[in-house]
Amino acid sequence: MKNLIEKFEHFSGVDFGSFFGVLIIILSILLFSGLKARGQATMQVYTRVTSSTLEPDVNIWFQKALTQNKKVGVWGFLLVEENWAEAYGGILYSPIKCLELTFGAGIEQSSENWRLSANMFFTKKNIHFLLATEKGAGEDNWWYKSFLTYSLKNFDVGVMSWRFHGTGPYVCFNSNTGLSFWVNPGRDLELGVNRVMVGIDFHID
Repeated sequence: MKNLIEKFEHFSGVDFGSFFGVLIIILSILLFSGLKARGQATMQVYTRVTSSTLEPDVNIWFQKALTQNKKVGVWGFLLVEENWAEAYGGILYSPIKCLELTFGAGIEQSSENWRLSANMFFTKKNIHFLLATEKGAGEDNWWYKSFLTYSLKNFDVGVMSWRFHGTGPYVCFNSNTGLSFWVNPGRDLELGVNRVMVGIDFHID
């Protein structure tokens, strides 16, 4: 077990004996505990691929309604990749059935530790739109992810753009077992690098 922890620390760059590492562990336990509370969760495993590198990423999203009409809820998010980790959560508000707004705060792997998040998800029939934003300490410490997709039976097709990843077409195959397989070839417009993002989503309802 000790060797496994040391390998994970080496991969993520997170010292689990540090204050930040302890917080990550606590938030992870709370997040996984919430999976049994009749909420919805998605575990995503993907990698960024260039001509010379592979950059794996593991993240978990969880949300649970607090009211019977599902207008108010809570959510949490945990991400670990090489030399970076973050965890946060907050309040979810759905003013109308097709729109969800989330606001939250948490911690990141940096000298300042704090991180804020605001997201919007819109779905109407077969159309889905997401805008996710994050902000940490420092002028350039911000991130976004946005996609617009259309559902065709078991497939979602559209476009996706996210910082430090790429902007390009998106294709996702949704199986009947709760698994989704997706690919997003694109160009990082900020760094001028071509990448292909390939991933698997595990959905838990």
